[in-house]
Amino acid sequence: MTIGTHAHVANGVVERADGLNFGGRYHFDATDTEPEGLELAVWAEDTDAVQIELHVGETLEFSGQTWRLDEISSEGRGWSATLTRVA
Repeated sequence: MTIGTHAHVANGVVERADGLNFGGRYHFDATDTEPEGLELAVWAEDTDAVQIELHVGETLEFSGQTWRLDEISSEGRGWSATLTRVA
């Protein structure tokens, strides 16, 4: 388990990183009041999945780990995002 590990998620894609699973659910554009964001599911082998909404720059804490949503790339109808483990 390493600080700086990256997880790459996309719609319908599950990525495993540092013992956690990340599944991309949907992406939403920035508004006048909130930055671009996404909803993802996160779970460990011994837990149920939790749905989390994150905006770029925000962090999530799960199973003793902290991950930051660094960026979202969208092209046409597809999207992908990069999360980085920060603690």
